[in-house]
Amino acid sequence: LRRDGRYELCSSDLDRINLLHTAEFARQSDYANNPSDFGLPYIFLEPGIAWRGLTAKLGYESLGGDGTDAVQMPLATLHAFQGWADVFLTTPPDGIDDYYVYLSYKFAAMEGLEFLEGLKLSGYYHLLEAEDSNVSYGSEFDAEISIPVYDRFRVALTYRSEEHTSELQSRRNLVCRLLLEKKKKEQITDLLPSPWC
Repeated sequence: LRRDGRYELCSSDLDRINLLHTAEFARQSDYANNPSDFGLPYIFLEPGIAWRGLTAKLGYESLGGDGTDAVQMPLATLHAFQGWADVFLTTPPDGIDDYYVYLSYKFAAMEGLEFLEGLKLSGYYHLLEAEDSNVSYGSEFDAEISIPVYDRFRVALTYRSEEHTSELQSRRNLVCRLLLEKKKKEQITDLLPSPWC
């Protein structure tokens, strides 16, 4: 289930204010002859406000877990969720609760500062914990500055700072971490020049 939209509080051109909202709910369960027996919820809530070029949102996303199984998103664009560090490409067995704040500002055309038109500053701050046990997974800060190039392209510079706890190093989550480290090593290898070139 999903509902999203905006409600206009003030309609004047100079002080147009919009209330934003997005809400989602889903349930993931075992199928057919799966030896696991589970039914776990997915919840997403994101109220916000937009005024001129400023957008502010508070978010809550919960991927349920029961200590053995957890909601998984194998077909999702996972880089867009739970921070840009890609620590949670596989949901840990205890699930994830993500509490976050999002702020962005997009510059409009200003006399004498035309070069700033379209420049966008944005940032996220995430607090992450286990859904089933409330154990802290840590926090993450992500920031981006982007500027339009031609009509359909943007050039962006991104920054992230993460502080994840030792819970992510536990035996239950070791497989998730090993897969992540393998992915990082493969990315680094792809960037290195070949000795045969």
